[in-house]
This record gives sequence, C-alpha cells and structure tokens, in this order.
Amino acid sequence: MLKKYQFYLPYFTLFLLFLTTAIFRPLLPIDETRYMSVAWEMYFTKHYTTLSLNFDPYFHKPPLLFWIIVIFWKVFGVFRSVALIPIFIASALLMYLTEKFSEKLLPKENKIREIIPYLMLGSFPFLFYSSLVMFDILIGVFFIGSLIMFFEYANSKKIICIFITGFLIGCGVLTKGPVMYVYTLLPLIFYPIWRDKKMTSSINFYRFGFESLVVSFTVVLFWLIPALTSRYNHLNIHSILQQTAGRVEGNFQAAHARPFYFYLYFVPLFFMPWIFFFNFWKNIKKISFHNSNFKFILFSIIPVFISFSLISGKQVHYLLPLLPLLIIGLALLLSGVKKKFIQVTSIFLVTIIILSQIIFSQTKYYPNYNLQPLADFYNKNKTREWAFVPDYQGEIGFLGKIDKSFDVFDTPKMSIWFQFHPKGYIIAFFSDLRWNEYKNYDVVYVQNYRGKKIVVFQKKI
Repeated sequence: MLKKYQFYLPYFTLFLLFLTTAIFRPLLPIDETRYMSVAWEMYFTKHYTTLSLNFDPYFHKPPLLFWIIVIFWKVFGVFRSVALIPIFIASALLMYLTEKFSEKLLPKENKIREIIPYLMLGSFPFLFYSSLVMFDILIGVFFIGSLIMFFEYANSKKIICIFITGFLIGCGVLTKGPVMYVYTLLPLIFYPIWRDKKMTSSINFYRFGFESLVVSFTVVLFWLIPALTSRYNHLNIHSILQQTAGRVEGNFQAAHARPFYFYLYFVPLFFMPWIFFFNFWKNIKKISFHNSNFKFILFSIIPVFISFSLISGKQVHYLLPLLPLLIIGLALLLSGVKKKFIQVTSIFLVTIIILSQIIFSQTKYYPNYNLQPLADFYNKNKTREWAFVPDYQGEIGFLGKIDKSFDVFDTPKMSIWFQFHPKGYIIAFFSDLRWNEYKNYDVVYVQNYRGKKIVVFQKKI
C-alpha cells in the first residue's frame, strides 16, 4: 500500500511547503510585491496585452505568468494564496518533467530515475526559489518540455514534435522574453556532438529546429501584434529592443550588471546538498564523457552558462531553468546511494524550511519584509492624495488593491507637492541617517523595513 503512494510523496511535501509559505511568509519585496502588483493592475484594468505598474506601461516582462495568475483570480478570487497555485503547479511540473526526461536519457536506470523528484525537491536553488512568484521555474518547465521534444523528434521524426516544441518555446518567450532562445538554441546547435548514432541526421534535426522556431514566432505574435497595435505601440517597439539589448549590455537600471565571473561564486549552491555525499565524488571518476547522454547534459549547460556569464545583466535565478539537467547529472553521480537516504534528506530540508518560516513569522525577521500594514494604512486614508519618494516599485499595489496611480518624485520636490496637495500623504523609504532631510514634515506612520524606515509624512501643521 505504501509503495502505491510513493510517487505522490515528493509532491505532497512540496504542497506543504507552499501551504506554509501562503500562511506564514509575507510577499517579499521588491520582486514578489512588484509582480503581484502588475498582475493586480492587469486584473483591475482588464488590459491584457500591455502590462502596467503604477498604471504606467511596464515592459520588463512578457505577460504569460500574469495571464495565468489573473485566470486563477477570476475563478477563485483575488488572493495571494490563489496566485501561488500556478507557481505550485509549475514547481510540481518541473519535478515531474525532469523525471520523465530522465526516462529518455537513462532508459535502463530505473533506480536512478526514482530519486530525481527528491533530488530536485531537496536542492538548495529549488528550495529557495520554487515558492516565489517569479518566472524562472515556469520558463524551466517550458525548457525541459522542449528538450523532451528534441529527443522525441531525434528518435521518431514525428511531425507533431515540431508544433509542440514551437509552442513550448513560444510560451517560454511569453514568460520571460527572448532569453528562452538562449536556453533552447544552444543544445540544438550542438546536436552533432551529443547525437547518438540511432538518432536522425543533423540536417533533419536542424530543419526540425528551424521549423520549431517559426512556430514559436507565431505563438509570440499572438501577443505581440495586439501589444504593438495598442495605444502604447511606439513605447512597445522601443522597449522590446531596449530591454533585450539593455540586459546584454547592462546599460539600464534593472539590468543587474555584474562581472563575467559572478556566476562562479554560486556554482556550488546548485550542487548542494548533494555535493556532500561521498558517492558524488566517487562516481565522478566513473562518468564516461563519450556517453552521448552525458555529452548532451554538458553541452546543454556549459554553453548557456558561458553565454549568461558574457551577458552583463546577471541574477542567480537566471540559471534556475538549467537545474533539471543538473539534477539528472547528479542522479548519475549519486548512483549507489540508497533511495531512502535521498528521501529523508530532502524531506528533512523541506521540514527545516517550513519550521523556519513559522519561526520567522513570530520574530522581527518577516515583519521587516511585510508591507501589508502599510497597505492597510493606505486603505484607511484612501481618499487623500498620495505620493512615493523616491521611487515606487509596486510595493503595495496588490496588497492595498490600489486603483489609482501614485505621484513619484525625489525628496527635494516634497515641499512643492505639498503646496498643491496640502492634505496629502507622502510615503518615503530611507535609512535612519537621512532623518534630517524630512524634519520639516510631520510623521503620521512609521515601520521598520529591511534595515530602513518606511515613513508616511504629511505637511507640517
């Protein structure tokens, strides 16, 4: 009886992690709060092609994740917990599809395949990012789905693989933009290196890749054409070019420009905790670099890693879609470790995260990230005019169900704004060292926030 339910155990454990997250962890600024605010504005305005933040056009991300969240909200209501449902589904799918892909790479390794969901569940990057409202897990689902189709076509040459692959790649582009092509094109380009003798010829495979790309462009156009013909069409065209080039060059504010060696610092993180197992080091010597499946893993990870290192804009989670390939490689390296030991390790680590979230909610840690009290204060004084200093990143858009834009400006302009809005409130984020800059205004609300202060000011009475 227990064996019958073994398949569901890692997914049930993942569900408990998400349940605890929904109950005890606040939305984390600034990424989660921003993306939830973008989704809220889409839901509120019913503008489904052009995204907005503070009710101004927002071009940093494509719309797919926001569409999915809005669909769930329309069915179940506008709650943070509801928005976590598609994130949970994506995380569970990533675990499941990684195991399914391993069946193609390791058809005779049943025992190795059985540990893959637990290896994914217990890996540090997955534990850190799987329950966040972000894009990398979802794009990872479309990436691993595309790789499954690569292998399916290489072995069967079924025409349907072209359309499924193109659809998946297109969905990946609609999730996070053209970076999806970096993930998928490099494994495709290196096909002659990892190709097995039984697979289709390189010419046939490249034709398949080209036709899949055409299908993916068609999928993207279903959004892009309405977006480019919207009232912000001139901004859309500009932003599509600027966002892609800007992330490569690191020459715009949200590019996260970092040195080329930045990712090297975090490579060990992607192997944890499994790097501490003795078999990991013992089995490295046994890996055959002439094995086509292992070459596939290498030539799907390393070229993407190098490409991302050369691109100026870097964040650790940009590498997350590569995690399924790494997990399959880890499964090979952990051959010989008992399945139960892997299970216990993964469930133990998830339990630690669950307990930590409960503990953090009862200490000062999570309250320092919780912006719900600020959103509640806003709603109690909603009829006043409001402004943000010096910037607004959607911190309370979703939390306060904000239905109008904030004025946003630098600190020196506060006095001018109060002249035109004498009964207005200004929200300011600043460190304790800068209190003197605001001494000419009265404080009506204050809370600690990530080592800083959030203060609501009014005109001095």
